[in-house]
Amino acid sequence: MSNKAVNAGFWAVGMAMLVGCSPGQPEAGERVASAPAATGTPTGIPDAAPANPADPCVAATTPAVASLTGRYEVVSFERFRGGLMTREAALEKVGEAMLMTEAEFRFEGEQLASPRYEIACHNDVPVEGEVPTYEARGLSTFYGVASDRDVVWVMTVNDAEGKYHASFEVVPDSSGAELWQLGDGWLFVLERVEADPE
Repeated sequence: MSNKAVNAGFWAVGMAMLVGCSPGQPEAGERVASAPAATGTPTGIPDAAPANPADPCVAATTPAVASLTGRYEVVSFERFRGGLMTREAALEKVGEAMLMTEAEFRFEGEQLASPRYEIACHNDVPVEGEVPTYEARGLSTFYGVASDRDVVWVMTVNDAEGKYHASFEVVPDSSGAELWQLGDGWLFVLERVEADPE
């Protein structure tokens, strides 16, 4: 059998598997890539899997962005891993203000008009012996901070065009929620000091 025939056979099997039909040589004039998929969307992309009821994010209640808006202040910090920022530089952040409203976001010298806030659930809480995902390595639970949580809520702040600017872990507490900012080995705790600053 020639290399061309072998390659054509692999191509046909691969394309047949891609679109969900049985492998084999296509009929004369038949285009395998245009064969209809057995299931899924008209383009052959499989339907999304149904939500797994065992997934902690399915059962968790997403914090509403509206319940988080307000004026915040950095009230404390702690080292969670190594980094270049000194303790003195971290201490200087205590007392910094952050404004988070529907109309604007101000923090660390940045001011965004019409910001977009998105909250995502992460259930990547580290399990002994498992290799953590890339996303899990960016969470405080990866470093052992409040690792008893079933899920971690992360709020990202984007500008009006969708460009990323900041992220915070949303940590429920007795007064509503704290926002945690992780940066250069330090975890900064922001508490809301005013709920409706407008």
